[in-house]
Amino acid sequence: MYKQYTSKEADNPDFWSKHWANQDILEQMKSAKNSELIHLFKKYLPKKGVILEAGCGQGIFVNALKELGYQIEGIDFDKETVKQINGKFPNLKITVGDIFNLNYPENNFSGYISLGAIEHYENDWEKPIGQSRRILEDGGILFLSVPYFNYVKRLINPIKDLFKKSDGKFYQYLFKSKEIIQAVKSERFKIISVDFYGKSKTLMELPLLGRMFKSQYRKIKSAINEKNDKKNNDSLGTFIKKLIFGILPNKWFAHMVVVIAKK
Repeated sequence: MYKQYTSKEADNPDFWSKHWANQDILEQMKSAKNSELIHLFKKYLPKKGVILEAGCGQGIFVNALKELGYQIEGIDFDKETVKQINGKFPNLKITVGDIFNLNYPENNFSGYISLGAIEHYENDWEKPIGQSRRILEDGGILFLSVPYFNYVKRLINPIKDLFKKSDGKFYQYLFKSKEIIQAVKSERFKIISVDFYGKSKTLMELPLLGRMFKSQYRKIKSAINEKNDKKNNDSLGTFIKKLIFGILPNKWFAHMVVVIAKK
């Protein structure tokens, strides 16, 4: 695993409360509906039973999956964000909760989603995986994603490290796929699939080229969201994604790795 550092620690609610305050939630919800993850959710998540997203942030995927007909609820440790979401979107079931100590009985959910949450804990980051097993029913599905330590980052990050500040705070881990797979297996899950997503994020982080790509990609993304909203058709989005990302190998450019497993 590779450690990344920033000016503030990310394993506390205050960090995320400030982070989410700068996000346009309606725009984020549109993006979630057009996310690369949607086809994986449709393929692997059970329609029967209740699904929990642990560390749901603004609830954008809780909203997207609810609209797709899933019974889903979310928890997050940021009380302020949860309060705001409950006020704006009372139809979404989102409550305050701790991924390290889930306040649910055993065998309670048919699915468990964790998208970019456990990597922000420097110590005991594996514990939430064990908690997910406890509350999942037999045959329940774990859907776990973490930042992927792709080959581009393995080349670039050591160079960046030469210039980083020594007093930085731990931000997150980047995982090789085998590392997160082993962590899931150690909790006696059966691996169903390992997938990758988020190549655009890696391209945005590239030296020199990243800034130019970022501005253009945002325009494309906005156009995709607008077209899909009006026509309920994702053909344009699918075409652009294939055009831009089809030739880029996952091992080199994927920003996230997602492990889908069964209890």
